[in-house]
Amino acid sequence: MGKISISWKKRIKLMKQLFAKPFLSFTFFILSFTLMYFLYQLLFGAYSFGEIEKLKANHQQQILKNEKQLKNNNNLKLELESLTNDKDALESYARQELGLIKEGEIIIEIKNE
Repeated sequence: MGKISISWKKRIKLMKQLFAKPFLSFTFFILSFTLMYFLYQLLFGAYSFGEIEKLKANHQQQILKNEKQLKNNNNLKLELESLTNDKDALESYARQELGLIKEGEIIIEIKNE
């Protein structure tokens, strides 16, 4: 296949014909500006490829945090249920967390040095 070549004089002549009519030149300007705007937004805007990748990474991190929090919530629900229904668990919790003792008991603390 042969290569089609247009000389610079013909190119300039075609461009002059294109821009000779004001409506065509205005339309060409608007279309060019719109194309450049959309390309800029695609590459550097709020919904660019880089931003979408960052949002995907943040989404995965948030999913992991949510799963961890759900496990923590379930553990707290089980602990609350055991404290409300089981008197021995309630007593054990009071002794460990609050340092409560029964009448007549003596606390002996051993300090590690």
